[in-house]
Amino acid sequence: IITNSGDREIKLQSATVSGDIVQVLNPTIYINEWLQPGSYYRLKTRVNVPKGASSNGYALVTVTVSYQLGSATLQKSEVFRFDIDSSGSLGPDIVISTNKTSLMPGREQEVPIEVRNVGDQTANRVEITFQQGQGITIIGPSNIYIGDMRKGDEKLISLKVLPSAGSDYYVLPAVVTYMRWYQGDYVSLQKQLSLGFSSVQRAEVIIASAQATQSGGSVRITGVLANTGNRDASNVNITAFGFAGGAGMNFSRRNITMIRNVTGFSGICRATSYIGSIKQGDTSSFYLSCNIGNATLGFINLTVNYEASPGSYGKYSTIIPVFKTFTGEVQMARTAQGGISYIYALLLVIASLLVGFILGRGIQRGRKI
Repeated sequence: IITNSGDREIKLQSATVSGDIVQVLNPTIYINEWLQPGSYYRLKTRVNVPKGASSNGYALVTVTVSYQLGSATLQKSEVFRFDIDSSGSLGPDIVISTNKTSLMPGREQEVPIEVRNVGDQTANRVEITFQQGQGITIIGPSNIYIGDMRKGDEKLISLKVLPSAGSDYYVLPAVVTYMRWYQGDYVSLQKQLSLGFSSVQRAEVIIASAQATQSGGSVRITGVLANTGNRDASNVNITAFGFAGGAGMNFSRRNITMIRNVTGFSGICRATSYIGSIKQGDTSSFYLSCNIGNATLGFINLTVNYEASPGSYGKYSTIIPVFKTFTGEVQMARTAQGGISYIYALLLVIASLLVGFILGRGIQRGRKI
């Protein structure tokens, strides 16, 4: 396990493994992964121990790590001692591992776990019970029954977990139970194992709200971006891409999928806005506009691109409908000579007669009273 015990980010480039009496099958491992302070990387390689190679019962293995700190490239080496067991049969031995070295805080996620029998006998009735660990909550069943595993067998299982938002490191304990055949009878065995994870330091930019309106040939898009991750986002930009479409389009999932898969379809509205950076937990408003002439937009595709962590980029997309606003004016019809049309004159006469009739009736009623 390679751990970043400093207070700055480093980028692991590669590791070289060599031994005095063991044969390293993969001596150079290219990593190319960023490590946050306090996080770690699990290094794996295979070795071959020739029979009778050690007379003192152990082997020495040297690991050299190359990493980048800022603009400098550094190396560090350590020597590890491994005991060599040459007694013969070891029996079954169940181990667990995962290729997921870090977890995103505050989000439910699946952890792939590899279960292997690295012993030299069959392990019967293998069962794994995961327990609530440091900064991590198990979602759903925590007990997984695997069954019999012969020598060299591998099984892939998964576990849904929820890492807490306030932790930098997570530990997932597990109890492995299985049976082995020993001296004419089955014997129950139990192992206490654990998996460790670092916390992902990554920005997550989403479109919290957005709306698009079209007035005449002008389309305006406004909204709010939010950084829900646990680090600042940089190089944030948002792009709007609009397609021609009729009013009243049905925005079903099927239609949206079909539109996304169309190739060679020309858009009539393109606009981009550079936001810059959004701090962890902050929001930023955006405004986009384009002129489309006499065309009508049915919807707008919004895409946000950003740098989530050094050298790693994120993307968020959504589709929103375009609401059309109408403007107009009322005009009085006139004759070609500029006078009032005879139709309007006739209407005025009729209106005057009605008013006179109503007033006359009112006067007559007053006299009777």
